[in-house]
Amino acid sequence: MMLSLPDYLSVVDEFNGDIKILFGILSFILALPVFFYSASDYFISAYTSIKTKVINIDLPIALGLTAAFWQSIYELLVGGGIGYMDSLTGLIFFLLVGKWYQGRTYESISFDRDFKSYFPLAACKINEQKEEYVALKDLAINDVLLIRNEEIIPSDSILIDGKATIDYSFVTGESKPITKNKGELLFAGGRQKGASITIKLTKTVSESYLTQLWNKDDSKQTINGLENFTNKVGKYFTIAVLIISALTCLYWFWKDTTVAIHAAISVLIIFCPCTLALAIPFGFGRAMNALGKNGLFLKNTQVIEKLASNKAIVFDKTGTLTKTGLSQIHLEANLNEQEKIWIKSIAQHSTHPLSQSISNYFSSIANTLDVEEYSETLSKGLEGSIEGHVVKLGSASFIGLNDQDSTDDQLTKVYISIDNSLKGYFQFENLYRNDLDNVLHQLSSDYDLHLLSGDNDSEKKYLKKYFQAKNMHFWQSPIEKLEYVKQLGKQEKVLMIGDGLNDAGALIHSHCGISITEKKSSFSPASDAILDAEAFDRLPDFINFSKKCLNRVYWSIAVSMVYNLTGLYFAVQGNLKPLVAALLMPMSSVSVVLFVTIIAPRLQSKDYKPKEIN
Repeated sequence: MMLSLPDYLSVVDEFNGDIKILFGILSFILALPVFFYSASDYFISAYTSIKTKVINIDLPIALGLTAAFWQSIYELLVGGGIGYMDSLTGLIFFLLVGKWYQGRTYESISFDRDFKSYFPLAACKINEQKEEYVALKDLAINDVLLIRNEEIIPSDSILIDGKATIDYSFVTGESKPITKNKGELLFAGGRQKGASITIKLTKTVSESYLTQLWNKDDSKQTINGLENFTNKVGKYFTIAVLIISALTCLYWFWKDTTVAIHAAISVLIIFCPCTLALAIPFGFGRAMNALGKNGLFLKNTQVIEKLASNKAIVFDKTGTLTKTGLSQIHLEANLNEQEKIWIKSIAQHSTHPLSQSISNYFSSIANTLDVEEYSETLSKGLEGSIEGHVVKLGSASFIGLNDQDSTDDQLTKVYISIDNSLKGYFQFENLYRNDLDNVLHQLSSDYDLHLLSGDNDSEKKYLKKYFQAKNMHFWQSPIEKLEYVKQLGKQEKVLMIGDGLNDAGALIHSHCGISITEKKSSFSPASDAILDAEAFDRLPDFINFSKKCLNRVYWSIAVSMVYNLTGLYFAVQGNLKPLVAALLMPMSSVSVVLFVTIIAPRLQSKDYKPKEIN
């Protein structure tokens, strides 16, 4: 810019001859690495789009950059000027700043980029016979972990205790579980099916491996969001800019060939969707950053659009509206000490909130026993053999009770059966999440709320003030939840909020899926976002914030289009010299970035602090 400043200001008439040529050559030399190296991604992407016959937004950008570059060379060679290399490099600078900002945003808060973020994802580490939950990023080689039923193996490891039945369907697509014995190698991404196992890590947690589990979720439909919209715009931009440039050149060619060349190149330079390419990364990058700092971690920028465009919200109950592992529990059974040990031994293998509550109920029992032939039926119950005795925990139907035998008073109960003999039951009263009344009240004014629960309808009376009777469904299996969301999705866009286990299928088939996580969590690649349970009360704020962000980005796109159309109006008339066009390119980029920054909505923090897991 310093080399070009005298020519821009035109204050020195004597600025010509050897000095002008020297400044032009120096400017050209300085621009070479910027054009051929820094901007190379745009040219590679443009070449790839032509090769695959799928035109994206990078192609018209590459055309604009190339036009400015060769016009500068032309000006330098014919002696008419020193070129516009400074404006060209300024534009490339702002384009790369936008990419850098978006990349930094992903790196700092997104799981599919870096485990150093605030994610409350942890594994149960055994340290001197004590269990503690440790963040995945803090796990090291030779750490000993306890993996319960349905939990994910976080890294490559060796089985040191228990019998492993590993489901690698997330990794290989093979649904049949593989049996592993003590001493055999287990790979990251496998899900344990059965009793708890103990493993020793042979590698640190592989970020790239778990990232593949998160990113390569092909079961979700591709959403035609703004990013796809910009690629579509890029296609039509390319066609339009070539046609308009050619027509402009033909029109002026018969009148003035010099004007024809300048006008045609000015069209290529000014009618470039560069500002459009800046609006989305800056707008959505800020939004992802703000949401991550407040407890909602998004998979990618498309989730902002999906979060803002729903008409119905479907909630799971247990572990979503209620606090995981926290409930008032009463034991209605006469059990001896040995039977209590059996019950805790089988309950501790399950990650279901009710099973964890039962295990915690017997916290005074230090030693547990090995469980053989363990099995768990989702939303039904647990079964296993301990010291030759068959122990079952679950619903009345799961342990074989008929209507006359079960004490069905619509309360949440887990029945106890030992050797096919009913021993009694645990009775639960749920503890709902903080500020639940306010959250559901705010959402009910704008959304059609639905409830899907695998439990009974004992709390239907309490919940009916938030949900219409026709929208509350209890005793729902995972398959029934999935089908309900699929059918509802045919009528309107659905936001599904669950705890990531029984709700995995429903999360996948919803328009937008949010998995709530407590202090500990099974890794679930099915959801679009992960919500820290501590930030549940901010859910209405997050949704409204996403809507505002989407509107602001639309406004920024409108501003960028005004730049292009205004510049085009003057360019086709031959009134816009390439010099002015080259000046407008970085100016428009700066103004769009400032516009997005100034009008960006603010998300007020409410003392949320990402948890340190220990």
